Amino acid sequence: MKPWTQNYLMQFGYLEKSNIETGNLRTIDELEQAVRKLQTYGNLKPTGKVDAATLELMRRPRCGSPDFRDSLDFLANNDERLESGRRMRRYVKQGQKWHNPIVTWR
Repeated sequence: MKPWTQNYLMQFGYLEKSNIETGNLRTIDELEQAVRKLQTYGNLKPTGKVDAATLELMRRPRCGSPDFRDSLDFLANNDERLESGRRMRRYVKQGQKWHNPIVTWR
């Protein structure tokens, strides 16, 4: 697996961030699990291998926000997210409405 692939998986919450003790050392199982999570999230067949479709998914333009707050957040709610087939909401509606449609300024 190329280093940029592992960095992508860390940046978007599929892998835990590296630490001082282990650096970017990962087991093959950890990497395959992270790739499977990405593939599931991108509606691809979860093989755990970085194939052409997975590379295309990773190269698409996207925002810089992680798909998950951290990997543990994904693991805690994995079943619920996969069953619903929906992305996690990254915002909260305030519930307040602007009642004056006219904007003035000085």
